[in-house]
Amino acid sequence: MILRIVVLFILNIQFSNAFDIETASKIFDKLFYAVLQKEEIFVFTKDEEYKKVIINSKYLKIVDDSTKCDIILANDKNDFKSSNNKMVFTTQKELLDEQENVIGAFYWNKGKPEIIFLKERIEKNNLKLQEGFEKYAK
Repeated sequence: MILRIVVLFILNIQFSNAFDIETASKIFDKLFYAVLQKEEIFVFTKDEEYKKVIINSKYLKIVDDSTKCDIILANDKNDFKSSNNKMVFTTQKELLDEQENVIGAFYWNKGKPEIIFLKERIEKNNLKLQEGFEKYAK
């Protein structure tokens, strides 16, 4: 029994990175497409792990200049320094109220994924959530 647990743990470590990046890519594809509804969405992020996620996604393209992006993916407060009044989506619930240009968040709460779109801020940008995502709007 212990050997089985150890083998499963080792296999989980070896394959978790590829699965996480692939899964995260699909999630952010859907989330950003739900807001922007464009076939090609330019994303700026300073986070190296999220850059890998963006590179592996279908609709999202990474840009190195925040002035050339459609949306910024922020993982901490320092990411707001590059926001240039662009729309920001965060991976931290605590950052939702940091700036007026944060339109939503995808984060983990007690082991469960949570999605929040801030309806008022999305409407302020003359955007509308794709059908089916309204249930995540606050």
